[in-house]
Amino acid sequence: MAKYNHYLSHSEFNKEPDLYHDNVMIVSNSNGSNTLSSDNLYKQVKVFLDSLKAQGVNNVQWESTNIQILDTNLAVVSNIAVRYLINGDIHNKVGATYFVNKHKGEWKISAFSVHNYANTL
Repeated sequence: MAKYNHYLSHSEFNKEPDLYHDNVMIVSNSNGSNTLSSDNLYKQVKVFLDSLKAQGVNNVQWESTNIQILDTNLAVVSNIAVRYLINGDIHNKVGATYFVNKHKGEWKISAFSVHNYANTL
């Protein structure tokens, strides 16, 4: 989340940590699934964060995080993110669930879905 909050404050991504595998599957409630390169995903994330910023969102914090290790190099991560306006009021909440796997010693996101926070694992 620090990477996204840095972007909200400074309009730039820190190079590290690199969050995504070279190709990432995005599963959407309304658009099905799609695979993007990490470069294209970062471009889309920038557009998305810019739209949040235009709505007055100042930062995003985890309300809860759950990590379930499935195997040596595989885990499911589920969280609730709270988006705050510049005045400190809550803009909204969203759930997200990620498949992550460790490759060359680093955990990276290989697939994710953003969803209703009430359905977070």
